[in-house]
Amino acid sequence: MKNNKYSEIEEILRTEILSGKLCQNLPPERKLAERFGVSYLTVRRAVGNLVEKGLLSREHGRGIFVSTPDREVTRTSGLGFVVPERVLGAMGNISPFYLEIFSGAVFQAQKYGYHLIIESDIEKLVPLGNKGGARKVDAILAVSTDYPEVFHEAAKFVPVVMLGYNYSGGNFPSVFIDDFAGAQKAVNHLIANGHRRIVHVVENKQNMSFYSRLCGYRKALEDAGIELRPEYEIPSNIGFEEALLALMRGKNPPTAVFCANDGSGLRIIKEAHNYGLKVPDDISIVGFDNLFYSSLSVPGLTTIAVPKLEIGVRGVDKAVSYLEKNLLPKDFREEIKLELIIRESVKSLGVSK
Repeated sequence: MKNNKYSEIEEILRTEILSGKLCQNLPPERKLAERFGVSYLTVRRAVGNLVEKGLLSREHGRGIFVSTPDREVTRTSGLGFVVPERVLGAMGNISPFYLEIFSGAVFQAQKYGYHLIIESDIEKLVPLGNKGGARKVDAILAVSTDYPEVFHEAAKFVPVVMLGYNYSGGNFPSVFIDDFAGAQKAVNHLIANGHRRIVHVVENKQNMSFYSRLCGYRKALEDAGIELRPEYEIPSNIGFEEALLALMRGKNPPTAVFCANDGSGLRIIKEAHNYGLKVPDDISIVGFDNLFYSSLSVPGLTTIAVPKLEIGVRGVDKAVSYLEKNLLPKDFREEIKLELIIRESVKSLGVSK
């Protein structure tokens, strides 16, 4: 390199852009500095000149992109709805919780002239790295944080909006709920009804939402001066009902169960009679999610209502606002409030037992 190193780098990058060798996103500036054997500031000056000349564009939180007519004008009219592979059935059907979010998103997307594509493999929607190919969507609605590195990569190409998670690991717009506070609300309802021996049916601790619900359960007990008992935290794998029954047959059995989702609560209600139990006379139950059929059980399941349709609607609003470059900072992260739905599955003990 000559003394005017940034000008030489600028010319090399300009040539690669015009030749099509660089056609989407630019490598990070620190990587470019390594490539050219210069300082980060030298590369930044060269890139800055290309930005001023309109060949490159910086997008906050996403990276540096080649400014092409295709990137600025062409729209696919598609939005990707990315769910974990584990929640998709063999025929591509989706679990009830995500289905309600999807329904809200579909409803709102139609208003903007968009269609939704459900997918568990984000690379089928947006070509990542240097694989080439055309993107099929203009933005991603993500209802999973299972593979954060993939979402970070996708965000270099299209906006990524997190649904249901206040994900702190990246600069993503999000519509989220407070799982921790929701779990506290559920357990506090049981405590207010005199319950002090409260089991928690725990879902996958590797999942951010379920782990937050476990922490909320523990915090509610701690605040009430109730001792935490490890045996009262039962994993929701095959046979958790038997583990609960074993506790029920012991000395000073639990009087209530807080389930990390409605599915586990409804399973207990369904199987209770097989174990000689009555809900709520022998055991009270509170769930989480308020699935559309949770009111149809006998007794109806008390639960924390997650406004799933609203999450889908607001997620699409954020994606479209981001695309149209009018997403305000105050709207970047939005919390949707949770509500306790009281039905017949909780018995008041009158006094603490």
